[in-house]
Amino acid sequence: MLRRTFVAIAFFALSCAPNLDQRLTSEVDRLDAKLKSVEAAKLPDELQAIPKGHRARLASARAATSSEQRLVRMREAFIGIELLAMLQREKRASEDFAALQTLWTKERARFEANPPDVRGSLLRRAMMQNATNRAQKLFRASLPYGKTSAPMSGLFYFAEAEGNLRFRDFLATLPADAGSRDVPRAEVVRSELEARERETSAKFASDPSGRTSIRASAKLKEARELFERGYLEGAALALVEVNATEDAIPAALTQLAQRRNAAPSRAPKPQLVTVTLVRWPYT
Repeated sequence: MLRRTFVAIAFFALSCAPNLDQRLTSEVDRLDAKLKSVEAAKLPDELQAIPKGHRARLASARAATSSEQRLVRMREAFIGIELLAMLQREKRASEDFAALQTLWTKERARFEANPPDVRGSLLRRAMMQNATNRAQKLFRASLPYGKTSAPMSGLFYFAEAEGNLRFRDFLATLPADAGSRDVPRAEVVRSELEARERETSAKFASDPSGRTSIRASAKLKEARELFERGYLEGAALALVEVNATEDAIPAALTQLAQRRNAAPSRAPKPQLVTVTLVRWPYT
């Protein structure tokens, strides 16, 4: 009798729990309210135009026709709104390097802690790995950048790291989803990465003064970092983001993960050159 009662209670709890799409819709509502709060408190002049873009992304997320599409469309707005909220919350750290250093030290353990287990669909796992990598890299860069440039510059990095960390932790709380469970093969990801690097190097060589290769180079840098950490899902996501439109990302990611054989190499591997960027790590 006790066992039947427990099963009934568990079933009732599950039936009342919000499904994935309800959770995503609720999160879009939360982000919308948070953005309004940020705007009401007045942003610095140089950030005044940013909320308009996030509001458009939230509207796009509301109009999505699937959970995966909604998740992809809301990602940038989620991270960006949390970024703006932190810039507002920590104004003193934007003006005083000592305050920035104190805040950085206080939050260090949270950024360096082991990330939660990645779970859920291929897209969700990939996004969690991507957000973990970005959060850690941006956080580590924020303090030295604030020291060499300006406290506000360092806090901006810190706030972007915070947005990524919060997005990752949000993903970890979502209920089960029905997307692909495929795991990309390391040899396939490596082959695709090297092919894209050759392609981008050739484009840059043909137009070294142009800017057409900047976004691709940034994504390939990120894909290389993720691959070297063993984050195969995240590396595959960064690779498909080079060319895929936002709504095409889930299908393109699944297609890459389902590939069983690496494409044959058609050219020698290019000599790798390490480039240290003074500012934006992924541009």
